Amino acid sequence: MHARFPHGRGPALPSLAAIGVGLLWACSGPPEPSGHAKAPDAPLPLAGAHNLRDLGGHPAADGLRIRRGVVYRSDALSHLTDADLRRVADLGLRTVVDFRIDQEIELEGPDRLPEEQDILRVSLPINPADSAGYLERLLAGQVEEAAETTEYMTDLYATTALDHAREYRALVDAALEPDGTPLLFHCTAGKDRAGIASALLLRLVGAPMEVIEANYLASPAARLPEDVELFNGIDPALLEPMLGVDVAYLRAAFAKIDLAYGSFDAYAETALGVDADKRRRLMQLLTEPIEG
Repeated sequence: MHARFPHGRGPALPSLAAIGVGLLWACSGPPEPSGHAKAPDAPLPLAGAHNLRDLGGHPAADGLRIRRGVVYRSDALSHLTDADLRRVADLGLRTVVDFRIDQEIELEGPDRLPEEQDILRVSLPINPADSAGYLERLLAGQVEEAAETTEYMTDLYATTALDHAREYRALVDAALEPDGTPLLFHCTAGKDRAGIASALLLRLVGAPMEVIEANYLASPAARLPEDVELFNGIDPALLEPMLGVDVAYLRAAFAKIDLAYGSFDAYAETALGVDADKRRRLMQLLTEPIEG
């Protein structure tokens, strides 16, 4: 099945350059050699995806912890091997939310998912407004310092949290649907758009900020697609701030939320549609008592 939630999008993106941060393909860190990931933030050992992680295991509000096996974050699932598919089938996914825009899916391919399972595919494209413009500046030689890319990424996180609250609201709603979980959400590298999504969900159930930031920082560095010569001749140092994760990016997003709405709780209720009843339902869905 396939569903497309309403969403806002930027201008049409006719070229590869216009894909913006979506050019950061699969993550580069090698998977663990064998076994299911048990420690919080440890990636599932897959050959075709390197950032598929269970949000479970972390502390939440009121002495609770995040329940395992309910919500997962990931990089793109386009290159899962047959062995990977068997491992992913063990997760019992009911919903997969894809934050990639159409051009990313055309280049990398749609998600490979276990065919024997009835998984709802939800498309929530997130296309940060200035991503194309900044890449055009890079390609035109108009960016001279890596600090400019760092500033761009910081602003990108802040504006994404505000401009794409509608998509993140739809993610919350998808998780709360009857039989909506286990749910997996992802973008391309699984660190930026998916990173913000993970941070928002963890914050909604009262995870401490140090836990939220550790979950964000656990994403391995991304890489550029090997078969694209687009960035040949550009100083790699100018691209480096795009490839990794920086806690300053995430902190900028939460600071912008506080500035725009007065508090995270106000943003949650107004922008994400999470009122007291939805917050209670999220706590029931995502948390459990800490045994012992």
